[in-house]
Amino acid sequence: MENRAIVTGASGAIGGAVATRLLQDGARVALLCHQNPAAAMIIADAHPGRAAVFAGDLAAPGCPAVQNALDWLGGVDMAAFCAGVSRVQLFCQTAPQDMSALINTNLTGTMLAMQPVLAHMVANHTGSVVVIGSVWGSVGASMESVYSATKGALHTLVRALAKEEGYSGVRINCISPGFIQSKMNSCFTPQDIAAIQQETPLSRLGTPQDIAAAAAFLLGEQSSFITGQVLTVDGGWTL
Repeated sequence: MENRAIVTGASGAIGGAVATRLLQDGARVALLCHQNPAAAMIIADAHPGRAAVFAGDLAAPGCPAVQNALDWLGGVDMAAFCAGVSRVQLFCQTAPQDMSALINTNLTGTMLAMQPVLAHMVANHTGSVVVIGSVWGSVGASMESVYSATKGALHTLVRALAKEEGYSGVRINCISPGFIQSKMNSCFTPQDIAAIQQETPLSRLGTPQDIAAAAAFLLGEQSSFITGQVLTVDGGWTL
């Protein structure tokens, strides 16, 4: 039977890679995005009939984009919550509206989008969820304090929900990426990137496809006895 999947942040590097991997694995995928639906449409156009784009703010009341995606899919078996934004700034210089933007996208939007998805999965006593966190959610990052706080909250949310929903047969895990080659990290200088690569035991930077492979594993049956885990995918950088 064809798996039905929802991927948020599908216009981003990681979300797009996760959506593409699930489509390659045979799933029918609803791609959710907010500000750049054209990027998600490229993926959908490459998989006619098995992918559709739903644009909207996940933090909007009632989360209509998620409801529309559920209606199109007719239910959901897998969900990957990949939407996220970052901001590099001293904490004491971060304006309240910038804090709210980070919290709304990374945390509130994810929780609001998860509610109808989990409600469906719990009612059907099956389903698997992956949330994209960050190594900064575990160790914290100077100049990215608010971002780190939102990702740390997601790590804790996953652990709590795994306990809450496990009795209904629903698995919930988190992926904690290290440095991934993506637009989000374009603020780093070549010197910064070279230093990170040198400090990484595997001596390379991560790719969105590395995260997508981990997501496909955690969402699939191969990981049927794994829940509540935060899987660090960073080439050994945090060792």
